Amino acid sequence: MTPSILKPLAIALLLGVAPLSISTAYAVVVTAGAQGAPGATGAKGATGLKGPVGPAGNNGTNGTNGVASTSTAPGPKGEQGNSTTTVRAIGDSYAGGIVFWVDASGEHGLIAARADQSTDVHWFNGTYKSTNATHDGVYAGAMNTMLIVAQQTADTAGGNFAAKVAADYSVQEDGTSACTGAPTEICYGDWYVPSKVELNLLYQQKSVVGGFANYSYWSSSEYSSYSVWFQFFNDGYQNDEFKYEDLLLVRAVRAF
Repeated sequence: MTPSILKPLAIALLLGVAPLSISTAYAVVVTAGAQGAPGATGAKGATGLKGPVGPAGNNGTNGTNGVASTSTAPGPKGEQGNSTTTVRAIGDSYAGGIVFWVDASGEHGLIAARADQSTDVHWFNGTYKSTNATHDGVYAGAMNTMLIVAQQTADTAGGNFAAKVAADYSVQEDGTSACTGAPTEICYGDWYVPSKVELNLLYQQKSVVGGFANYSYWSSSEYSSYSVWFQFFNDGYQNDEFKYEDLLLVRAVRAF
């Protein structure tokens, strides 16, 4: 038999159909059914692993350089700042008195009271003792005066002496008006007896400060337990004097 005749017979046997005659089997035609509808979309699969980092890209092109300025003119001048420094000069009326010495900067110095604080006062307060007021030089009189007042005040109750006279002095800005305690006034109360060096600086400017007598003025620099340095304002002579022997003058000074 030819292959074309055997094909229907084989199909019949597979389908479990009794074979017909060869001529009948040859007439059976098996047709495929219609295609079914597409199935639903399956669930999304898990995200895959991260791939390797790709190679680095090439460097970008450098930018062009800026154009250099050809101007040689200076820039504009800035605004002037405000200065809070005040320079003082010898002879200035300032802070309760007259400036009689300034340092190299002109910002610091010494001021003398406009008038004497006493014309006849002892240096001691009734008892000979060492007060340790042996400091000398510019600004040294402040420490001397503090030591003298601390050491001698109790020697004689209510007693008066050179250092106390200066320490008790106070005056307003004009150098003549007494302090009243008013909240609006400026009062200076940090006066002291000048040291030996300060007293000599004061003598050198006596005509600028004014009001001095041609007599001797106390310094605060102690020479010994019995004597102290003074200066004669007639000719500038300096020497030591017994603390009790004479009633000398006091001109208070202060620092700024």
